[in-house]
Amino acid sequence: MKKLMIRVIALSLAAFMLMAVMCGCGGKSMKIKVGVKLGQDYIDFKYAEAKSKGDEDFIIPADERTILDNLEVTINYDEDDPVTALRALRDACENNSIDFTMNSAGRVEKIRTYTTLSYTPDANNPIEGYDEPLSFIWAFTVNGEEPAGRVNTYEVKEGDVLVFTLSAGTEEAE
Repeated sequence: MKKLMIRVIALSLAAFMLMAVMCGCGGKSMKIKVGVKLGQDYIDFKYAEAKSKGDEDFIIPADERTILDNLEVTINYDEDDPVTALRALRDACENNSIDFTMNSAGRVEKIRTYTTLSYTPDANNPIEGYDEPLSFIWAFTVNGEEPAGRVNTYEVKEGDVLVFTLSAGTEEAE
């Protein structure tokens, strides 16, 4: 009888713990907006690059320049697992079937077919108007301001508006 009582108590405790986990203790959700776009400086560079290769017909369609237009995204998370800007971007892209790649350092590398790139002038293949080295990165703003943090560490809050832009910048800006 004593063994039966111990089993009943052990099973009851296990069931209680399982229910506590499944009830989502600490499970929350937040709504934020996510925008993804190509910067005008990137678009201008790609046109100049195409022109330097003799491709006068190159075009980035207008509907490709804004990939996500401040789309409202609901993110489910645990209280002790903060939501980063990178997580918000990843969720927004996955929910909209948009190809998204990041590198091992947690930096955004590619959204759709638009990748970060570095340009070094080449005397044999010059691009008119681009005489200095240049890098294009996926930079981001939060509520219109550049945040003090990286995309993989900056914690977003309810109601934030994140905008990711492929534009000229430096690695420190990510």
